[in-house]
Amino acid sequence: FGRIPNVTYEVTSCPLPTITMGVTIQPTPYHDIKIPGDKAEFDPITLEFIVDEEFNSYLEILNWIQEMRTIGRNPGGSLSTITSDAHLDILTNNLTPLRSFRFEGVFPTMLGEIQFSTQAGTDVQVCSATFNYTQFDVV
Repeated sequence: FGRIPNVTYEVTSCPLPTITMGVTIQPTPYHDIKIPGDKAEFDPITLEFIVDEEFNSYLEILNWIQEMRTIGRNPGGSLSTITSDAHLDILTNNLTPLRSFRFEGVFPTMLGEIQFSTQAGTDVQVCSATFNYTQFDVV
């Protein structure tokens, strides 16, 4: 994520999102036939990340959301100024790149809670964030 460099290397979990292909129903006298549609729907991508001590990773996403709110109130604002492209790189056991997934037109839609606790063993704070995007490709 170009817009959130402090989150980039702190991601602990990131599943590939679901992609659903639409279906068109072709009626026939005996039963309807399902044929492939022409639109794909991409589920949002949700990632978990470690929140650093200064909260920079959390604040980057929060500030991005605040910026989107400002542009949303200004009809002349450009979407290209509030979206970003992102890559999800899958590594081998030897930490060499295996596959790269590219997400275009990415923007945050949810910044999750941070659970503060005085319990032993909770030194690392983890947060989640959900992003929508316009296109998803394997590079």
